[in-house]
Amino acid sequence: MSSELRYTANTQLEHLHARYTGTGHADLTKYEWLTHQHRDTLASIVGHPTLTSYLAIADGEAIGRTKFEMTEVCFHAADANVTLPCPVASFVSKPSYPN
Repeated sequence: MSSELRYTANTQLEHLHARYTGTGHADLTKYEWLTHQHRDTLASIVGHPTLTSYLAIADGEAIGRTKFEMTEVCFHAADANVTLPCPVASFVSKPSYPN
């Protein structure tokens, strides 16, 4: 019975990894995980109009401009050579991670 449960749990986990990008795996580096978290957070903010409005008002910019900047950061998050300013950097403190 326990082998059936293990098989079912593994297939469910494999299904989640295949369906949702960014759910992690054993070889995921700290940088990749942080990149996924950053991209998902920005995508969530862009997807919720009230959060986008809040950040736009706090930055003193138009809502469309704030959405555009966050979308640009999301698209270029995987490219390590591109350094774009993070629109929410002034609101989020950078955590310190132990090595």
